Amino acid sequence: MISQYKPSYNRQEISKKVSEYILSDGYFSENDKTKKFEEELAKFLGVKHCITTTSGTMALSLTLLDHGVKAGDLVLIPNITMMSTQASVDLLGAKPIHIDVDPRNLCLDLKRAKDYIEHGNIKAIIYVTLNGRSHPDEELDDFKRYCKLCGVAFIEDNAQSFGSKTNNYKRISCGEENIGCFSLSFHKLLSTGQGGFCVTNNDALNIRLRELKNVGRVSGGADVHERFGINAKFTDIQ
Repeated sequence: MISQYKPSYNRQEISKKVSEYILSDGYFSENDKTKKFEEELAKFLGVKHCITTTSGTMALSLTLLDHGVKAGDLVLIPNITMMSTQASVDLLGAKPIHIDVDPRNLCLDLKRAKDYIEHGNIKAIIYVTLNGRSHPDEELDDFKRYCKLCGVAFIEDNAQSFGSKTNNYKRISCGEENIGCFSLSFHKLLSTGQGGFCVTNNDALNIRLRELKNVGRVSGGADVHERFGINAKFTDIQ
């Protein structure tokens, strides 16, 4: 097997920065460093909100939860992707349905997906921008509108596409009303060792995602849990 590449890190710089922070009075969990990181990611990708989490897989699972996906629901995914795409569906007890990919770009075949939507009770679709590939903006935007009309959640798995651009030179991120999910694991283009994040332009989705990853709270330190949630927070050390 030939490896694609070997990750390279400036270990001395990492050690210096971590040591400085540990010796300071900063909080190790999500605090000022995480907030600044989220702001810089959102600015780079041209979106309103960035929500960090423990992994790209968890970013997908939180997004599915945010869209009301539950046990038994049907979710379309491409048959060429990282196992994490399916794992995020399996984790909720939902049922993944594998769709052939479009030979032009190795992304989910939109025509086949439409056939499934027309004949089945599909709850959501996870569209994987495989290694930065995607359909032309015009085709994908039409498909997103179709999904919205049919009440199907459109979710973007952009774990392998940080910094990639579409045919119209827009950075791959998310649509106006949906969520894009990214990975920060050790071999990704942008890495924090492990981790992930969601991006969205929708204020309501942003709030719900933050509640979901913070055991149902809008902010830390409170004993009022507004809704169901889990602990999937990032850390300032990362």
